[in-house]
Amino acid sequence: MLVSQNKSSRMSQSLGSVAASVPTRQSKTMSDHDHRASIAAAIEKLPQWVRHDLSATDAIVRARAEETIAARIKAAIESDRLVEP
Repeated sequence: MLVSQNKSSRMSQSLGSVAASVPTRQSKTMSDHDHRASIAAAIEKLPQWVRHDLSATDAIVRARAEETIAARIKAAIESDRLVEP
């Protein structure tokens, strides 16, 4: 039970850092749909080790995969911001 709570806490922190970097309101030039497409593309490009590690029984291995996914989502959103006029 404690491992599950720690994992949830780490995932919340990882996603919290991603959420903190995303503006609360989208600009007029970048729609939610555009971000979803970028995020979906980032998820599709995940390496096989990340996909495998998400199902690992070891909480540390799963946390590493979750942090990798959070970083890739953050990078996709930041990349969208760079192309905005």
